[in-house]
Amino acid sequence: MKSLKKKATFENLNYFLGYIELFVKENGFNEEFLNDISLVVEELLVNIISYAFPNIPAGEMELSLSVLNKTVKIEIVDGGIPFNILEAKAPDTNLPLVEREIGGMGIHLVKNLVDKIEYERKDEKNFLTLFKG
Repeated sequence: MKSLKKKATFENLNYFLGYIELFVKENGFNEEFLNDISLVVEELLVNIISYAFPNIPAGEMELSLSVLNKTVKIEIVDGGIPFNILEAKAPDTNLPLVEREIGGMGIHLVKNLVDKIEYERKDEKNFLTLFKG
C-alpha cells in the first residue's frame, strides 16, 4: 500500500491528484478508470478541505492506495469532524434542478462511481475506504 499525507489545503490537492494518476498508470489501469478514481477522490478531498476543520487550522489528510485482484482500494483518513458518507441523504434526482436542495450531488456521484464504501470513526479520525474494480 502506498500513501501520501499532507495538510488539508487546496494548495495540496494537486499533489494528491498527481499521486493517483501515477499509481493508476503504474498499475496498468486505463484512462477511464483514472478519470473515475480522480473524480471520486477529488470530490472527497475537496469536501474534507472545505468542511472537516471548521474554526481551526487545517489538519492533515492521508490517501492510501493499493491493488488486490484488479480492484483498487482507496483509503482516506482525516482528523476532522465526524462525517459518515454512508449516512448522507441522497439527492432527489427526479426533481427538476431548480427544485432540488443544494448539495449532495458530489456524494451521489462518489457512491455511483465506486463498487463499495466503508466508513469508520476511531481515535478521533474518519477512515473512509472505497473499492473500485
